[in-house]
Amino acid sequence: MNKEETLALYEQGKEAWNAWAREILAWRDYSQEWKNEAEVDFRFHTFHAEDFSGFIFPDRAMFLRATFIGVAQFQKARFSRSAMFWGATFKDDALFEKATFEGVALFREATFKRSTVFNEATFKGDAQFQGAAFRDIAAF
Repeated sequence: MNKEETLALYEQGKEAWNAWAREILAWRDYSQEWKNEAEVDFRFHTFHAEDFSGFIFPDRAMFLRATFIGVAQFQKARFSRSAMFWGATFKDDALFEKATFEGVALFREATFKRSTVFNEATFKGDAQFQGAAFRDIAAF
């Protein structure tokens, strides 16, 4: 999905998002066409106290250079493929407790200005934090 489609789906809330994600995940077993719809694009977007807790991301989730002004909540989120937070800025707390990263988790050059929590997060692929800056407590 392009950025506009991604944001429109996100605005419908977690129930609509996860219904879409489950449909995509079921579809990928039967067709290659799912890849055209499965990627989500939040690149360069500015978020204000967003709650992605419990969200399912069926393919690559692109948060490249995104800015999170308020608390960024990703507790129990499931990233089925790549989670790309390369260069993202978290100006408030970043909460990834019990999140599952099934593919690569890219946090290269990300800036975490407040508390960052990855307690009980599961990384099934590579987790890359090269060049990331943690300016407060980071709990893993």
